[in-house]
Amino acid sequence: MEFKINKSSEFPIYQQLKEQIKFYFLSGALQPGSQVPTPKDLGIYLQINRNTVIAAYKALEQEGLLMTKQGQGTYIAEKLPSSAHQDHQALLEVAQEMIERTQQLGFSPEDLFTVVFNQTILGLEAPGLHQPLKRLKALMIECNQPDMDHYRSVLQKELNIEVAGFLLHEMTEKIDETTAKNADFIVTNFTHLEDVKAFFEPFRKTVLGVMAAPYLETFMKIRSLPAGTRVGIVCMTKAYTEKMKQAIEKADIHHLQVENCGTDDREAFHQMLGRIEYLISSRAVIDSVRKLVPQAIGIIEYAAELDQAGIQMLRQFIKTHFEPESGNGNSSNGS
Repeated sequence: MEFKINKSSEFPIYQQLKEQIKFYFLSGALQPGSQVPTPKDLGIYLQINRNTVIAAYKALEQEGLLMTKQGQGTYIAEKLPSSAHQDHQALLEVAQEMIERTQQLGFSPEDLFTVVFNQTILGLEAPGLHQPLKRLKALMIECNQPDMDHYRSVLQKELNIEVAGFLLHEMTEKIDETTAKNADFIVTNFTHLEDVKAFFEPFRKTVLGVMAAPYLETFMKIRSLPAGTRVGIVCMTKAYTEKMKQAIEKADIHHLQVENCGTDDREAFHQMLGRIEYLISSRAVIDSVRKLVPQAIGIIEYAAELDQAGIQMLRQFIKTHFEPESGNGNSSNGS
C-alpha cells in the first residue's frame, strides 16, 4: 500500500489524500481497526504540510471512517456508518451495469467516485486490471536475489508480462545475444541504470529505470522506537547500509543511536550485535541474519517496494510502444 498525490491536479491535496484512504478501505488494503500513518510521517513521506494530512483525517473522522485514540494514533473505525443513500445505491447499480456488467454490485456513488478518482487522477489501478494485448517479455536486473525475485513478481502481476530476472554481477556470464534480443525491454533500479544501459547498448535495447523506496510502514516502526534506542543497520555491504541510513535520516528520524555494517564483515557484524537493541535489515540478508541475531534483539525488515509512479510509467511505455491501438509500432524488436 503506497500513498501518492498529484500536485498538478486541480483537486485539493487534502481531498486527494482523503479519497485515497477511502479507496484503500474499499479495496480491502485498510481494514477496520487498521492504523493509518501519523500526519507527521505521511507529511514527510509525501513532502506536504502535516496540516494538509490533518485536514484530510478530520474530514474522514466527520464521515465516521476514521477514529482517533488519544495518545495512540488514528485508526480505521471499528464500527462504520451504514449508507443511508438508498436512491444513490440504485443509481450506482445502473451505472455499474452500463460500465462493467460483470462487476459485483453494492457500492455507493461515493465509492464509484473514489475508484474513478484514484484511477484517472492519481493513476492507481487495481492489480491485474490492466491487461496488455500481447504477452511481452522483459528482463529485470537487480543486485541481490531477494529483491530481484520480489520485483520480478511485482512486475509480472502489475503489468501481466513475462519477466526473467538476472543479478547485476551475472549479466556478462548469463545474458547472451539471444536472451537480450528476445526481451522487449529491460527494467532495473535507478541505482544501477547506467551500468545496465552500458551492458545492453550493443543489443540496442531500451533500458528503463524505476525507483524503489521503503514501505511507509517501515519508517513508522523505526520512528516508534524510544529515543536513544541503540539500533544497527545491516545489508550485504557497508556501502548499501549507508544508503539505508541516509533514507532514514531523510525521513526526519534522528532520535536513535545508529551504527551500521555489512554482512561481508562478519567480525564487525557480531561486535555490533553486542551493542544494539534493534536491527534494521535489508530484504537481501534478513533470512541469514535471523539465524545469527539473539532473541533479545528486535528485527525490523527494511523492505523496499517499486514506486507506483515507475510502474505507471512502464504501463505507459507498453501502451505506447507495443499495443496496436497506439499505432506507432515503435517496439525495440519490431513488434
